[in-house]
Amino acid sequence: MKLRIAWSALVAGLMLLPAVSRADKPSDDEVTSAVQTRMTAGIEKRKMEQAALDNDPKVIAAKDKLEQANKDWVALQPQVEEALKADPDYPKAKEALEAAEKKLTDAKKALADASAQQAKAAEAQRKPAEQSRASASSSGGGSYGGGGGQAYRPPVNNTPKVSPLASQQKAVKDAQEEVNKCNVSLNIIRTKVQRGMKSRDDWKAAEAAKDKAAAGYEAAQKPVLAALQNKAEYKAVLKKLSDADAVIAQSKS
Repeated sequence: MKLRIAWSALVAGLMLLPAVSRADKPSDDEVTSAVQTRMTAGIEKRKMEQAALDNDPKVIAAKDKLEQANKDWVALQPQVEEALKADPDYPKAKEALEAAEKKLTDAKKALADASAQQAKAAEAQRKPAEQSRASASSSGGGSYGGGGGQAYRPPVNNTPKVSPLASQQKAVKDAQEEVNKCNVSLNIIRTKVQRGMKSRDDWKAAEAAKDKAAAGYEAAQKPVLAALQNKAEYKAVLKKLSDADAVIAQSKS
C-alpha cells in the first residue's frame, strides 16, 4: 500500500515537471527585451572602455608609438615594388596576368551580350505564342481529338536541357581560373622578394619596432580596463549583460 502511494506521488510529480518548465521559460516579449538590452548594454560597455582608454596618458603614448611604427613599416613597402621590377621572373608573370585579366573581361562581355540577345529572342517568341493561345481560347479550339473531350498533351521530353549560354559561361570560368593561377604565380614571386627584403637590417629593425609597439599598446590597455571593473557604472552594465544572457540562455534550454 505504501509502495503504491509513493509511486502515485512520483507520477504526479513527474506530470507537473513540464508545466513548471513551461512556466519558468521566458516569454517571447521577455526574450526580445533581453536581446535589445544586451545590444544596448554591449554598446554602452564598449563606449565606457574606449573612453577610459582614450583618456589614459600611458595608453595614448603607447598608441602614438604604434602608429609611428606602422608608418615606418608602410614606408618600406614601396621598396618591394622596386625590387620586383628587378626580379627576372616578374615581368613575364605580370604580363601573363594582364593578358588573363583582359581575356576574362572579354569573356564576361561576351556572356553579357549573349545573355541580352537570348532574352530579346525569348521575348520575341513569347508574344506570338501568347497571341496564339489567346486566339485559340476565344475560338473554342483548345482541345484535340473527338469524343473524349481531353485536351491534347504533347509527349514529355526528359532530355536534359543545355543552356544556350553554356559555352560563354565556360569561357568566363576558364578565364577566371587562369587569372587566379597567374595571381598565385605573382604572389609566389612577391613572397620571395619580401623574404629577401626582410633579411635586411632596416627591415628587421622596423618589424621589431612594430611588434614591440603593438605589444606595448596591448600591455598599456590592460590596467585601464582592469580598473573599470571596480567602477559602479561599469558593474551595472556588466550586470545588465549577465541578466540578459541568462534570459536568452533560459529561452534556449
